[in-house]
Amino acid sequence: MDLIKSLILTRVEYALLGSGAAWLDDNSTLPFHEIDREVRLIDHVGRNSFMSWVDYGDINEVAVHDGSFFRSPPPVVRDMSRSTLWEDLIGQEVELFPIRTLTKGLVIRSASHQLCCCCYEQGSWGVDVLHISRDFPTPITT
Repeated sequence: MDLIKSLILTRVEYALLGSGAAWLDDNSTLPFHEIDREVRLIDHVGRNSFMSWVDYGDINEVAVHDGSFFRSPPPVVRDMSRSTLWEDLIGQEVELFPIRTLTKGLVIRSASHQLCCCCYEQGSWGVDVLHISRDFPTPITT
């Protein structure tokens, strides 16, 4: 795997649309988050890394940039640093690695914890949602 970035993670913010904030509030006990806009990772010296889904034509995938993916400010910003998904990575050196499979996702890992990020929503791959969980989801088959 090719390392994208290494940083000491001090804060995690979700930039959300109003509906995304409502969904997060209604589903706060789920073992995953689904984000409709972007995630802002802030390191120990205040540098930002933004993570979001991007449309590359055939399928959406996860990308990381130093600047926001969006021109307008988000309607809602939530500090997620103390959430059960992120709290074990705060204060740790983390590395971001791409996953070049069907998921076209990203792994954020420290020495002892990891999060998996992909474009997945309610059983479908390649959608315009950023899914964050401890493991990549298993697609639902019908």
